[in-house]
Amino acid sequence: GGQLEPLFRYSMDMELWFRYMHRFGLVGVKYIDDIICHFRWHKESKTVAESDDFRKDDNAILFTMLNQSGAPEVVLDHFRHPRTEAYQRNWDFEKVDKSLLIAYVANDLAMKHYSSHDYEKATECVKWAMKYGHPRNQAFLSKYLKLNLLNPKLMDWLRDLKNRSSTESIKAE
Repeated sequence: GGQLEPLFRYSMDMELWFRYMHRFGLVGVKYIDDIICHFRWHKESKTVAESDDFRKDDNAILFTMLNQSGAPEVVLDHFRHPRTEAYQRNWDFEKVDKSLLIAYVANDLAMKHYSSHDYEKATECVKWAMKYGHPRNQAFLSKYLKLNLLNPKLMDWLRDLKNRSSTESIKAE
């Protein structure tokens, strides 16, 4: 049905939108340029003060969808936590392309792992993104080439060299 999931305190609206898209796809969704609401962040708001709990809700929803879509362990591991055990939903993938879901999430995780210098997981996520059909845009291909052609130690050395030279240029000013 169209009711909010009572398990979630933070991402109940996101879960409802995912259910809508899984049931109806994007049919009936209209894109408009008008601003229809405003959102304010402040230190006492749930979004700011309890952001880790938002992530746990989001992860439970994404884990369940990705697990049912056949995502690889390197992707599932990122979203797995105790709350994922409590949330159970059977997702209907008739209107959602499972492969693209996995491809885009794997690509996003590749960027996160790459940024944190976990090149092994980043490489694995890029390979999964390619397997599941992520579009080969310039940023994606650049990341793929770096991860597959450069040695991780060389990448760390280049990063350190770049950081050192930018620090030295700041001191010189």
